[in-house]
Amino acid sequence: MSAFSVPDSASKAPEARPERFVTPEQRPLVRTHSRDVVADLQSILDSSRLTATRTAMMSIMPRVDPWNEDSLIWRIPVVDSESGPIEGPDVDPPVPWVKALAAVGRDLRCLRYGRYVDTDKLVWDLSINGDYYVFVGWQSIRGIGGFNTGGGLTMDASFGEAAAWIAEVVQDNLAGYEFVQWPSRGSHLLVPRLRSAEAVWIDPHGDVTICPIGTLCEYADR
Repeated sequence: MSAFSVPDSASKAPEARPERFVTPEQRPLVRTHSRDVVADLQSILDSSRLTATRTAMMSIMPRVDPWNEDSLIWRIPVVDSESGPIEGPDVDPPVPWVKALAAVGRDLRCLRYGRYVDTDKLVWDLSINGDYYVFVGWQSIRGIGGFNTGGGLTMDASFGEAAAWIAEVVQDNLAGYEFVQWPSRGSHLLVPRLRSAEAVWIDPHGDVTICPIGTLCEYADR
């Protein structure tokens, strides 16, 4: 898959953005990507051409983002995210976001406490709206409800930024709506953080780094 970025004028940060994901040291000033992929995405998302392309877009979209009907949406299995989308437009999704979904999907298999949910059957929804902001969630299946959230990071976010943010919103959704504590180690939850541009799980009791996000199962029994 090929990754892509957007012009500087389109990748401005939103006004209220978590500081731990956007420090200058964490975000490269320049990212070089394939010009033809960027052109493909922009030709679809450009507001001046949405009317002409909307019919074609809707024929390949599985569903519409509730915040912006002009979004590009990919559906990616949680259990095998690195294989790529099973549905979506002909433009590849940003590679760092696909890798971040895969990392969080791997960690979902470990240290879950509470009621049983089969996360292996879930399918990610990864969407980018007309302002280049990313939304992530999954559709409901038997035993677990769906969710969709985003708007705080753009499509050119790094893997670390994306992975830490996805882990946080999934953790909040599982605890708040599904009565599942994840990842739980003893009597408290681990929390996702971005440290030195790396997405990691930390133990808040002592502020100790446990492992990189995506490798939780390797540390689960330690």
